[in-house]
Amino acid sequence: MFDTEYFRQKVAESRRRKKGLKERVSKMLAECRSADLPLQGIELSAVPGLTEALNSLTAGIGESFEIESKDEFNLKCYEEHIQAHI
Repeated sequence: MFDTEYFRQKVAESRRRKKGLKERVSKMLAECRSADLPLQGIELSAVPGLTEALNSLTAGIGESFEIESKDEFNLKCYEEHIQAHI
């Protein structure tokens, strides 16, 4: 025979235990966290030539980089492109 009050009580107890376990685990994990790592600002000029090398990676990209925008997606063209590279 099914006792609804007994079942309701057991489900409530199970939920309380589960919630308590979750809270204990969260507290334990919070206590195990290490302190924040203090980071200093990066000085790019400390490495000779680094700034110039980084700038050279993107030099002239504005003139040669053009994007052709289309209003609709052509699935057939996309499939052909993929097939050509397989």
